[in-house]
Amino acid sequence: MRKKTKRWKKRDWYYLLLLGILLFSFFYPSIRSFIAGYNLFHHAGGDDSPETDSLHAIFLSIGQGDSAILQLGSWTALIDTGLYEEVETLERDFSEYGIDHFDMVLISHPHYDHMGSLQTVLMHYPVGQIFFADIPEEFLPDADWYDRALTTVRQKGIPLTVLKKGESFEGADGSLRFEVLWSGGGKDLNDCSLVFRVAFGSRSILFTGDAEWEVEQKLVDEGADLRSDILKVGHHGSRFATTAAFLEKVRPAYAVISCAAGNEYGYPKETVLERLRATGTVVFRTDLSGDIHLVLSDSGVSYIETPPTEAEAA
Repeated sequence: MRKKTKRWKKRDWYYLLLLGILLFSFFYPSIRSFIAGYNLFHHAGGDDSPETDSLHAIFLSIGQGDSAILQLGSWTALIDTGLYEEVETLERDFSEYGIDHFDMVLISHPHYDHMGSLQTVLMHYPVGQIFFADIPEEFLPDADWYDRALTTVRQKGIPLTVLKKGESFEGADGSLRFEVLWSGGGKDLNDCSLVFRVAFGSRSILFTGDAEWEVEQKLVDEGADLRSDILKVGHHGSRFATTAAFLEKVRPAYAVISCAAGNEYGYPKETVLERLRATGTVVFRTDLSGDIHLVLSDSGVSYIETPPTEAEAA
């Protein structure tokens, strides 16, 4: 007598499909992490490798916080991570710019608007190494978000280096040079920010975190090499930073201000904008233009989808 073969009903197929979706959702983060991790250590060479004669500097529009990306070929760095409340915007930007790993992450200083999303970044993207400013113990935040970020760094075994003033190191197989002009030594957490210059051939970018005029003046008095094509304006355009004496030494062709539209602090301050205009600097603002994507090469600085300048938007 022939055995009856069980026929699958529509309901059975529905349950099977549902099970497949659940399994995919459960394992997807691990699969994504594995693929991204493979890319982190195997992205060099090949005809499909991205160009390495241009450095892309992308200043992200993530509300009242700071975050920027450096890309050279398939090498990628993240400078600050912004607020946790903007983490979805941050991850959308990463996807838009094709980022699935970070060779290095630099945190200018542990204020929430510069470091709030670090733990999420570390959980979702492979990171090669992390750099912190040399912050005195009394200025370190007593906050859960900070402790969770450090715990994640330890759990993942990511090398963490505390940078000292005067140090320098290379990135992108020696194509980039990072010069630490300031780290710690300030009167408060803002003035302990990392101030560093990224040199790419004859071009350079100066990142200043939230350091204010006293740090700027010390750098001027010490004769630090501040000359840069692009200035990441300090403290979101606060009137206590970006002094005329400092700008005279930096002499940037372009300046980028990261701030939220209609922010409660009134940043950027008009006095700062006036100082920048007086030096002939072209000013871009994330509150007016969204992401600012600049490209540095031997021939100069260019834009991707040229944003309106501060003067044009006014």
